[in-house]
Amino acid sequence: MKKLLTITAVAAFVAMAGSAFAATQTTSVAVSATITGACTVTSGGSIAYGTLDPLAGGVKTPTVIQPEVHCTNGLSVAITDDKGLHASGAQANMSNGASGTIPYTFGYAAAPTGAGSATALAINLSGNDLATVDYATAPAGAYADTITLTLTF
Repeated sequence: MKKLLTITAVAAFVAMAGSAFAATQTTSVAVSATITGACTVTSGGSIAYGTLDPLAGGVKTPTVIQPEVHCTNGLSVAITDDKGLHASGAQANMSNGASGTIPYTFGYAAAPTGAGSATALAINLSGNDLATVDYATAPAGAYADTITLTLTF
């Protein structure tokens, strides 16, 4: 019994001595990341005037589908365009692939700011109405144009 009491006392003393001599150290850990400023185009959008009847005439309002572009939150984006494949100076034109053209105008927001990957950039593409005079003498056929928007960020 005396032996057991001695062993218990020695073990308790060693345990207390170990904690009395413990030391601590601290260190700092650097954490960093870099967000890239980028944009991704998921769809190009469109301006569609539908069927035009020069004999019936009338103003045609286009159906506009917005381009879908997502940019880094807070990224400032400048947009420019090429006036389309069939432009004549500053005038955008749809073409039937031969000699027929139909003039049109379009617009968009000039200085949008990205809102992150979940929110599309507000380009606000628009196509102006066509008046009868714009297509009254155009030959029959399908007309098209392609506008290239360039996003600079």
